[in-house]
Amino acid sequence: MGSRATYRLISNVAFLLVAWPSSTFGQVATAEPSAPIITYNAIHHPVVGRDGMVSSQNAVSTRVGVEILERGGNAIDAAVGVGLALAVTLPRAGNLGGGGFMVVHLADKDRTVAIDFREVAPALAHSNMYFSEDGEVDNAEYRFTHKSSGVPGTIAGFDHILREYGTMTWAEVIEPALRLARDGIEVTDDLAMNLSQHHVGFDIGECAGTLDGRQLARIPEHQDGLAEGEKVTGHLLANHG
Repeated sequence: MGSRATYRLISNVAFLLVAWPSSTFGQVATAEPSAPIITYNAIHHPVVGRDGMVSSQNAVSTRVGVEILERGGNAIDAAVGVGLALAVTLPRAGNLGGGGFMVVHLADKDRTVAIDFREVAPALAHSNMYFSEDGEVDNAEYRFTHKSSGVPGTIAGFDHILREYGTMTWAEVIEPALRLARDGIEVTDDLAMNLSQHHVGFDIGECAGTLDGRQLARIPEHQDGLAEGEKVTGHLLANHG
């Protein structure tokens, strides 16, 4: 699975990915016997992966991770690829504009590394920025305006782990996400419902600029929202990603 050792990874950017050291994809490291995790009477039975496992909140993005592993990438390559794909398939949480953290286990060194790439406050942020003139917290100000946004850390974090622990290039790990954006993804019931719930935030007003968080942008080609089964492309990501 690549020239470098593989890693065990848990990340809060909506995915979990585990891989085991092997010289070829298909060999499994031996382990001491332990009590079985599956019993006949159990209510929930786990999924078992013999050569590796990829899990995320979206099936299409999960398959991106499997694809990268099958191409010879290691767990870090797959994790970054999944994270980028989630920005297309799970727009409410695929967080190029956000941040995260990772716990990476370096199997060959028996060492665990924690990496923090959470958002940080802007340089001009101050302790009183969300208080109104009457001294009370302005809920709209701190929840729905540009002042509620932190400086993103996701791309910086992905770049760090890819350079330090990955085996592939940025061009290789971002290609699946660009392909999904260009070719389009099918709108799931979950995505359609989420867009419908937040539709008011996108169809009032011609452009961003108001401070109440409600007049953000107009999307004239989708005034009625997106329905399950429709195909939608992320042309901005594909053209400028």
